[in-house]
Amino acid sequence: MRQTVRSRWGSLAPGAGIGRILCAAALGAAVTLVGAQVVVVQRDDRALNAYADLVLDHAELVASASVKALDRAAALPGPACTEEDLSDLRQLAIQSHYVRDVGRVADGAVRCTASWGVFAVPSPLPPPDRRVRGFALWHALPGVFGADIAADMAARDGVVVTTSPIAFDRVSRAPAGMGVVVATRDGKHLFQRFGDSQGVTVGEAASALDVGATRLAWRCSTAFDICVSARKSGSSVLVEPWWFSLSLAVLGALAGAGIALAVHEYRERRRSLLAQLRRAIDGQGLSMVYQPIRALSDRQLLGVEALARWRTEDGREIPPDRFVPLAERDGLGT
Repeated sequence: MRQTVRSRWGSLAPGAGIGRILCAAALGAAVTLVGAQVVVVQRDDRALNAYADLVLDHAELVASASVKALDRAAALPGPACTEEDLSDLRQLAIQSHYVRDVGRVADGAVRCTASWGVFAVPSPLPPPDRRVRGFALWHALPGVFGADIAADMAARDGVVVTTSPIAFDRVSRAPAGMGVVVATRDGKHLFQRFGDSQGVTVGEAASALDVGATRLAWRCSTAFDICVSARKSGSSVLVEPWWFSLSLAVLGALAGAGIALAVHEYRERRRSLLAQLRRAIDGQGLSMVYQPIRALSDRQLLGVEALARWRTEDGREIPPDRFVPLAERDGLGT
């Protein structure tokens, strides 16, 4: 007949302790992997936010350079597209690392630029992709300077600037798994996109409680109508090196099993003590010692204090402050 061990919670088969330890090991491994996932997510969030901040800061520098060139060109004296005017425009373009060209616009067409000089036939501009705060914006506009040339352009007050094709080189190499879109706040005009940006949705941000494998970031400039949406995929402990995930799972399993084993041993010891205490009470296994009580003044014997003592079946002496509460909790003191 299979032996069973009785406890306050019912009868448990001998294999139940092993089952609990295995369950605790599995739970420990799961908890450890979840904790590791949180750490991975926090690490990737920091990296993604840092990259998004870098891109936004750089986009503000490029926008500031374009606005400065527009303002300075608009303030130049004298007739447009003269040799003197073109020379001044060239100086403006040379002074800005982020502006490729500066030109004049009239009647919806580019008349001249610092790089191309005076056009024999003004090059017409199509309707802008976006108008915001008095600026007309075009993204990758082809045909103005040749069929094979596409340029990002901005115009205001009869001046047009072309963004340098290398203006964003410093931030264009997105870290692995990341994608960034630089756009207006409403997402209707795209400035730039870097990395794996196909799945990036403008304005999408992650919840503070989200620990999923896709990380999201969203931030906007306070000076310009420019926002950055960033996304990182693969933020999962399961895509880390296999030995890393396996090591975490094994450590978690060992920790869970160790805790379960300690609890199991504690319960077994408590049940064993309780069973021995019950037998000691039933079989008069408790002993009494008497401690005299004397008056401090004359050492006269006033009485004695009876103290219970208990020695377990394996010879261990259990102090009263342990076995008395144990007896009281299990109703052995009545």
